[in-house]
Amino acid sequence: MNPEGISVFYGALESETCIAELRPSLGRMVVVGKFATAAPLRVLDFRRLDKAYRGEKEASYFQRGASRLFQRRAFLRALHKLVAEPVHPDGESDYLITQYLAEYLAHVRSPGVQGIIFASAQRTKGTNVVVFPNGGGGRPFPLSFVADSSRVFKTQSIRYKTSPIEVWFDEGALKMRSADE
Repeated sequence: MNPEGISVFYGALESETCIAELRPSLGRMVVVGKFATAAPLRVLDFRRLDKAYRGEKEASYFQRGASRLFQRRAFLRALHKLVAEPVHPDGESDYLITQYLAEYLAHVRSPGVQGIIFASAQRTKGTNVVVFPNGGGGRPFPLSFVADSSRVFKTQSIRYKTSPIEVWFDEGALKMRSADE
């Protein structure tokens, strides 16, 4: 969510999600703590985009405006998926769209938002939280650390789930497709 040199607070609603998002290697230790908001925050919950237009799921393609409705639904779901994409080391420049989106939401949109909530790409049903600086109360971040909430965890195992990828050349171009598509 943030370009190099601009700080934001990354957190999660669950400690397990926080650890998963850090992606620690075996034997590494991580420290997890709780933070409380110093004031009410206006946040945009991207998880709600997945449920947008759900009431119209019974819509028929033969209804007037159905095509537009289905396109909007697909766009909003794709937007949430884009925001939730994990950042790979040395690949921060690949996420310019989400960085621009975050800057727009925090500094251009009126009224602005102080943070966003979105699904974790690293943990099923996990939830990430990003809080932008200068979100209120005259503090750099409108958060305060909850005393005595720190816990230290050591990574003992990592579980990976993989699926095969079909790879082929088509007119000299490398093509890939997940086997479950």
